[in-house]
Amino acid sequence: GSANALKAHAQGLCSMAGFHLPVGHLGKLILQRYQSYLDNDAYCFFLIDQREQGLISSSLHPVASLEQAVDEKLRFVNRQRNSGTRDLLDILLDRAALKPGQLMGYTHEEHTHLAVAGLIAVGDADVGLGVSTAAERLQLHFTPLVKEFYFLLLSERQLACDSIQKLLILLAPQQNSERLNDKQLSERVCEGDID
Repeated sequence: GSANALKAHAQGLCSMAGFHLPVGHLGKLILQRYQSYLDNDAYCFFLIDQREQGLISSSLHPVASLEQAVDEKLRFVNRQRNSGTRDLLDILLDRAALKPGQLMGYTHEEHTHLAVAGLIAVGDADVGLGVSTAAERLQLHFTPLVKEFYFLLLSERQLACDSIQKLLILLAPQQNSERLNDKQLSERVCEGDID
């Protein structure tokens, strides 16, 4: 998950870390949770992708909200602790004045968006939070909740490496020239400038 990747990078266990942040106020809240891993002037950020997260459910029983999942006692499948999606869910539950324990299956954790969608596709769960591409891939219903940016974090020192430059071009041919510092990252997330 995002928090684990950022923590590993801060501890020097990896060369780069990928993480996602919702656009707008929700992104600002999650960014505050990650701030201790991002406070370093030697870091730079690259926008790699833009995506949507929302509720994945069967097209035979579309789920439009977390409140519906709670009211109908639907079986929920969650992402693991320290994933950005789990952080997002916790904030969405709080904003809806719902407690994690009200969501049947909150403790059922999977490690990928596709695993969440897969459990819904085979009928082992009714709803989960995940990216639109996972829902599309398994032909499931998707109710969009937030738009997100996906960033890659690396240090200035790593940026000088030829292999890193090649990777950036492969990952984000349009965005790789847009290098952000931590202040620009925060502004971009809070302003919600998304295509």
